[in-house]
Amino acid sequence: MTTKAKKPRCLTAKEETFAQHVVDGLTRSDAWRVAYPASAAKAKTVWEEASRLLAKPHVAARVEQLRAELGERHMWTRVQAIRTLLQVIDEPESQTAVLRAVRELNEMHGFHAPQKISPVDADGRPVPLLHVSVVYDA
Repeated sequence: MTTKAKKPRCLTAKEETFAQHVVDGLTRSDAWRVAYPASAAKAKTVWEEASRLLAKPHVAARVEQLRAELGERHMWTRVQAIRTLLQVIDEPESQTAVLRAVRELNEMHGFHAPQKISPVDADGRPVPLLHVSVVYDA
């Protein structure tokens, strides 16, 4: 008795678009919206459809294949970005370039990440916060 080897299933154009955008860093939901732009689905439905799509073995395999290819190419790594920005700082063309490079490095390392502050009173109850906006002149 002979068994037929299964051919790998080909992806549809939309499945391929979805896989490429997942690998490019979009969330599953955002990648699904790019692949299926005409859909006016609710957020929950989009999330469910994106999860179903990525659960398909041939789609998941394509995502892994694309990730492996990307890793092999080393197109632009975080380390390369940091080295380039440090070079801008070390060999500045202008003060503006240095400031932008420092700002980008700080953002890459999460120094501008919002912090959650939850003040409480002496009894441990939350204190209502005031919303304050600060505007800097550039």
